[in-house]
Amino acid sequence: MRNILILGGLFLFCLTVNAQTESGLVAHYFFDGNLLDARGNAINEGIPMETPTYGCGIINQSLQFNGGSSEVRFDGQVNNEFNNTEDFTVSLYFKPDVANGEMYLLSKRRFNCEPNNSFYIKYQAASNAINVYLEEDNGRIINILAQLSLSQCWHHIVVTRNSGNVRVYGRTKYPRPY
Repeated sequence: MRNILILGGLFLFCLTVNAQTESGLVAHYFFDGNLLDARGNAINEGIPMETPTYGCGIINQSLQFNGGSSEVRFDGQVNNEFNNTEDFTVSLYFKPDVANGEMYLLSKRRFNCEPNNSFYIKYQAASNAINVYLEEDNGRIINILAQLSLSQCWHHIVVTRNSGNVRVYGRTKYPRPY
């Protein structure tokens, strides 16, 4: 009986692992010492605007920004996502280390910086909240403000757009030491 339970648990584990699909995945970045697309698509490699710095992350290292001019640009296929017709999911971990101001975690705007067809995820330190903003060509604007837990160090944020509906999911990880 014990062997059946172990095999059953192993079978369920295999089903769980296989359920994590890569269908439709455009890019996957670990930012663990490099800016490469983990799927091996070299055209999606990030371009640092200054020498990147890496620090302690959830798993191994993570990309660390200085809060000023640090940014990474993406000019490949991933740059063409987030238009007003496609569904998408963005999932990221971040660790805020600013007491004031704002941190743009992800920002996608047109080349000429017009507001139409723009998308960003921004951390607002003063209110400890995530701001998700999406503006589409037809003038539709979605602006979501989501409160984060003060007792957490790392935050996991997921933003989905499905058939025009935008949702923000948050999960915190690793309690902040006091």
